[in-house]
Amino acid sequence: MMLDLIGPFIFGLAGSGHCLGMCGPLVLAYSLHLRPTASLGSAAIWPASANHHAAFHAGRLFTYGLLGVVPLRVRGLRVATGPFALKFFRRLFSSKRLAAKLSLGLAAGCLPCMFSLAMIVKAATTGRPFIGFLTMLSFGLGTLPVLILYGAIGVALLFQGAHLK
Repeated sequence: MMLDLIGPFIFGLAGSGHCLGMCGPLVLAYSLHLRPTASLGSAAIWPASANHHAAFHAGRLFTYGLLGVVPLRVRGLRVATGPFALKFFRRLFSSKRLAAKLSLGLAAGCLPCMFSLAMIVKAATTGRPFIGFLTMLSFGLGTLPVLILYGAIGVALLFQGAHLK
């Protein structure tokens, strides 16, 4: 069983470049609204935004885990579209609340992605909901290092001159 969980982690790590292309822009988009206050200064940009990044990724990993539990035949997920959804997501991106980033992460876990779909199929083959959850969680954890690093670098670059304004 342990090898069954190491494989998805390595797959997530190896596919991180793809994750960077899909989720990286989301990370930067919500980071634009995490401007540091003058009292914090530019040195505290990452610590001040780390909770938002953690909430986003916690939501994403939780959704991955749930997708590993749900039997494959009932996975017909649809993402809401139209003006209401645009207004809703715009508010989530610009919000400074951690719950908004958690909600974005929950939604990001449902993005149509061939890497996550491959792992969903792998999770379904386990035949056991808990192991399916762990399979998807392991995959998601493999994607974390690159996305966390990207978030840290992105926030630092976006706001490196913020203290000068």
